[in-house]
Amino acid sequence: MNQLTAKLAILALCLLPSSAVSLSACSGDDDPVATTDDKKDGETPSDDEEDKKDDDSDKKDDPAPDEPSIFAGIEAADNTAAIQKALDAVPEAGGMVIVPAGTWMFGSKQTSSTEVLGIKSRTVLHLMAGATLKLLPYGEAPNTKMIFIGCKNRKQTDIIIEGEGQTSVIDGQGARWWLAKENKETFNPGAMIRFEQGSRFLLRNFKIQNTPGVNITISNGGKASNATIHDVVISEPASEAGAGKASHNTDGVSIWGPYVNIYS
Repeated sequence: MNQLTAKLAILALCLLPSSAVSLSACSGDDDPVATTDDKKDGETPSDDEEDKKDDDSDKKDDPAPDEPSIFAGIEAADNTAAIQKALDAVPEAGGMVIVPAGTWMFGSKQTSSTEVLGIKSRTVLHLMAGATLKLLPYGEAPNTKMIFIGCKNRKQTDIIIEGEGQTSVIDGQGARWWLAKENKETFNPGAMIRFEQGSRFLLRNFKIQNTPGVNITISNGGKASNATIHDVVISEPASEAGAGKASHNTDGVSIWGPYVNIYS
């Protein structure tokens, strides 16, 4: 198991939906923060100590994920297996995988029969500010209608993909794919995000750009339902931009199932 695999897998196991676990608690540090009170009986805490307690209490109430400094400098040429390892490590009861700031390449191999990255039920995939999931370029990523990000083996439920705004990015590096279509080369990309079966999907607060084909698809023949998409920016070159500059078949959100709510 490489370093990124280990860190992501530990993170997935530590971060359950009902808890806001500090990443430092998952990092295996040998020096845990002391929690015992060493004061002698009768001693009164100082004002500074009381203020520190108040500050610590405020921090405990904040559910936002901590900055994952343990990931610094470990981006690799291809993180597909490591990211999938983390997604697979989420317990059946549910959990969260955090993609920290940095550029994380994926797409060199499919991790199931239907997707490159497969997300299990009751999983939150969270892209922090400054995090980019970037598809490997044309010629290295599957060109066979393979779904790039989807529900594992096509049938899962209760999945969230979320970011922290427009600096949380999923980038498909589509320019070379579109040129392939114009040159009559093989052009058979899958959707970047596709939920084929199941229900209760939420996509929010991120940017998706330069996808080789369709950006987001909800359902296949009515087999998926109950999805909400909000505050998602979709950015592709216009089809009228001209040869070598235009995108092709980059639908924004294709809907083939009921109860889909899209806003902002």
